[in-house]
Amino acid sequence: MDSSSLCLPETQLRLSGSNLEAFLYTVLFPPICLFGVVGNALTILVLVNNDFMSRLVVGVCFERVAGVRSPLHRLTTPSRGKLTTGLLSLLTFCAALTFYNHVSHHCFIKSFCNASQIMAVCLDVNLDVWPNNRTNISPPALRTYVAATRAANAALVVFLPMILLVVLNMMLLYYVKKRSFFMYASLGRVSARMRKAGDVALPFVGTLFRRHSDQILQQRTEHRVAVTVCAVVTSFTITQAPSAVVLTVNSLLKERLDAHWYHMTTITSFLVVIGKSLNFVVFCLSSSSFRRRLINTLRSKYGSRDEKRSHSINTTYTRCDSRDSRILSQKKSFQSI
Repeated sequence: MDSSSLCLPETQLRLSGSNLEAFLYTVLFPPICLFGVVGNALTILVLVNNDFMSRLVVGVCFERVAGVRSPLHRLTTPSRGKLTTGLLSLLTFCAALTFYNHVSHHCFIKSFCNASQIMAVCLDVNLDVWPNNRTNISPPALRTYVAATRAANAALVVFLPMILLVVLNMMLLYYVKKRSFFMYASLGRVSARMRKAGDVALPFVGTLFRRHSDQILQQRTEHRVAVTVCAVVTSFTITQAPSAVVLTVNSLLKERLDAHWYHMTTITSFLVVIGKSLNFVVFCLSSSSFRRRLINTLRSKYGSRDEKRSHSINTTYTRCDSRDSRILSQKKSFQSI
């Protein structure tokens, strides 16, 4: 029987590889994707607004550690040329690192049911033997490139940033704890010295109270920053690390994996999607300053529109009232004549 006249059932024509994948990416993915797009748009709106510049999570950790160690530390604003060069370099590096996805599979396309059904099967180029004992026709250079870039992608995109985040987060917590201990120790020494002198003047008491209040405010600020960074690091680790492990195992194994491992790959990939959508939730739950900035930004945006609309309506009413008053005055003048 000719394969072109053979009609395939619907179960073989579905795009998903399993029922779990179909459920995750057709039922759960659309609302999560919509929530992530809206949430990330609001996050960018808040971070960019009022000179509150957006930073990568690693950059935030670096900056906060330096800021806690040196309170007078300030970041210099880069020039437009340096900023453009840096962004282009970053995009080029990311494109080169992820380009293997375009050549990592070899796809076979065949038509069935008198060309009314199209069936495509994509096979990994790193498999030694393809299904049905087919020979892998991929060039050795391509297979080496895909294997190397997969390992580099897993190491540079997930593992290395995750290690940096954990180390920098521990440094941040250490310096916050160290600074708070130093503040209380210095305050205790000053108060003990004043009590030992026996003559506590009122200006010194006021100065001591102000120093204590300033130290409490600074400690609260540093605590909020530490909580936000810890939440971001935890969310990143939970949602990104499993996918990196599965990707590394897939790149190292040279044989076709079973259905259970395919389900594991599907779940870890969907965790990455969830992690991309959780940025807004993490910022809202861990930072009161972010919530306050978000509310103020939305009020300023929509409040200004309402003010402009009410101003235009009032202007229209004023013009109509002035025109009616002119017509009425003209009628009265004609009647007097």
